[in-house]
Amino acid sequence: MTGTRYGPPPITLEPRQAALRAAAFHLLLRSPDPVPPRRLAAELGEETETVVADLDLLDRAGRIRRTADGDVLASLGLTLVPTRHRIAAGPAERHTWCALDALGILGALATDGWIESEAPGAGGRMRIDVRGGVPVGHPAAYVLFVAEQAPVASVVDQWCPLVNFFTDAESARSWAASARAEGRTLGLDEAARYATRLWLPLINAEARNGRAPETR
Repeated sequence: MTGTRYGPPPITLEPRQAALRAAAFHLLLRSPDPVPPRRLAAELGEETETVVADLDLLDRAGRIRRTADGDVLASLGLTLVPTRHRIAAGPAERHTWCALDALGILGALATDGWIESEAPGAGGRMRIDVRGGVPVGHPAAYVLFVAEQAPVASVVDQWCPLVNFFTDAESARSWAASARAEGRTLGLDEAARYATRLWLPLINAEARNGRAPETR
């Protein structure tokens, strides 16, 4: 499909909203407990009411997840809710919304760890070791399927399920055809470089003047 772009659907955020997602991400990485809005407000020096309003917006767009009480469970792809994708980032073990999240988080943190992921269908469970944010020792045939950058109402519900690891490119193409998913198949080395470039500015976002660029 000529002209089609692949990757996470973009969103334009106010700088404080980008900083809010980054703060939630780091707090979730430090502790396996949901993050209350008041904790985020204290972290960012914002009013709690402002933080809650921004969380409402991000939640509606499927960019974060919250408990029934409004505490943050997931941000920038890192989640406390079990999924098919599990990572170890240093001593912290968490789950991610999709396979691209796993590569991007570990790559941006430049940390040692691993990824365990269950491929769709009968693809089985895959293990990828990571050193300094870079996948190592995996079979050369492993690939990542990245869905096209199509508009969605919720990234986590509609785009993330289409982004997965596969044991080889043929398996990825076969699954994509059955799922009617448009996208690109990348080798893990290329996928890791791409994901790291995406996540670095996201996890380091700080409030500043003007609007934040379109991001994950």
